[in-house]
Amino acid sequence: MRFSCASTRAEGRPRYLLLDRDERFRVLGERFREFDLRKPTSVEYDFDALFLDPPFANVELRDLAAAVEVLCGGRDVPLFVGYNVKRAAEVEAALPVRNTGDVLGYACGVMPNTICLFTNWRP
Repeated sequence: MRFSCASTRAEGRPRYLLLDRDERFRVLGERFREFDLRKPTSVEYDFDALFLDPPFANVELRDLAAAVEVLCGGRDVPLFVGYNVKRAAEVEAALPVRNTGDVLGYACGVMPNTICLFTNWRP
């Protein structure tokens, strides 16, 4: 489960924090924190947006929604979620996002035109 918290206000600090259970990301140093989607904990990081790139088949949307709630702590934070377009109705029911219709490209392992961007952000 990849969460990335981004901040435009970071002075002298990393401008993002990657949350993932995959320890290969430790090479990012202070830009990485271990995170378990099924046991979410809040993070001490002042972020402006949350980007989610969850596994598509092996995560329940209710678990994803619970983790977002823990991370955001009730704040209205812009969310950007890459998810399977076939599950659009489920995603929109579980999270406060809508399907933008924008298809996301992946290098490998994902069928073309299946992953779309969902967001609650309004420019």
